[in-house]
Amino acid sequence: MEGVMGLEDRSRILVVGIGGIGCPAALALARPGRTLGLVDPDRVEPSNLHRQILYDDGDVGEPKVAAAARRLLDAVPGLRVETFHGRFEVGEAERTAARWDVLLDGTDDVRCKFLVSDAAVRTGRPAVVGGALRLEGTIVSVVPGTGACYRCLFEHPPDPDDLPTCAQAGILGPVAGVVAGLAAGELEAALSGNPRAGIAAYYAGTGAVRRIVAPPLPSCPACGASRPPLRELPGNATPAGACPAAPDAAAPRMRPARGSLGGLTADEIERYGRQILLREVGGAGQRRIRAASIDVPGADALSEVRRTYLRAAGVGAVTGPPRTLTTPWDPASLVEGCRAAAEDLLRIAAGSE
Repeated sequence: MEGVMGLEDRSRILVVGIGGIGCPAALALARPGRTLGLVDPDRVEPSNLHRQILYDDGDVGEPKVAAAARRLLDAVPGLRVETFHGRFEVGEAERTAARWDVLLDGTDDVRCKFLVSDAAVRTGRPAVVGGALRLEGTIVSVVPGTGACYRCLFEHPPDPDDLPTCAQAGILGPVAGVVAGLAAGELEAALSGNPRAGIAAYYAGTGAVRRIVAPPLPSCPACGASRPPLRELPGNATPAGACPAAPDAAAPRMRPARGSLGGLTADEIERYGRQILLREVGGAGQRRIRAASIDVPGADALSEVRRTYLRAAGVGAVTGPPRTLTTPWDPASLVEGCRAAAEDLLRIAAGSE
């Protein structure tokens, strides 16, 4: 991609958390000449594969940053990737943020979301903080000096035990893709010199996206006048990390209940367990998804996004061109393709096909 007046795009984008949001966002932001920084301490697990679309079965057990970097470099010649197999921590947060033009948080760790926003406003870097759970997703676009930062809105992190994770509450895979596309669109706007502060919320049950603009909080300790050191802000005293393993590891593993999950193998239950947890899907809905057949013709980016997410979610037969990840994914196609895939999956799971 060429920038203004034919200059090569040399943007540097840091993605913290290479999971359900970070994977598709990285693909949508990848361009020749750009540098992507990938931060994540985790390794690929089978339960990731229904929504973390840069990975496949052969990547299980490999560090996410290594597998993601390989896929991105294969898909986008001329892209540069820097990988950090570890956590985004308060001691290096400002120094790290200052090396990048924009930041994206796509983690499951609410402390990390605060820290990425805090580091962004302290270094003057635009950032987007994204989250998704069940059928809902939200982004907060943080533009230093304009609009609210993440801490303006939520003040301090809640106790981690008070918030369910995807492993505990479930998630429909394309919901994370919609959030990723919304986030990538905001980052592209910032990189083009037109950052937009605000909040966007998506609900798969209706397909609606709502946008809100919130003013900054004058007393905010992150972006207000006082500005104590980051380590002194609530929630930053303990290390924050990208998609920490502890909550997921502690979450109950899905196991077939008598009669309720018949027809699904143990491997399928592990892979699609995040969807099975959803009331809108459940075991019966996942069986319908596994038995379904959908034709998605077309070689455009939107069609490829839709096919990719339907195949990842376990649809039995998705006809159309094979998944290649070589068609450039733009943010708008990612949003619309995932919205269509979410609609498909909910319709099939409800038995409306």
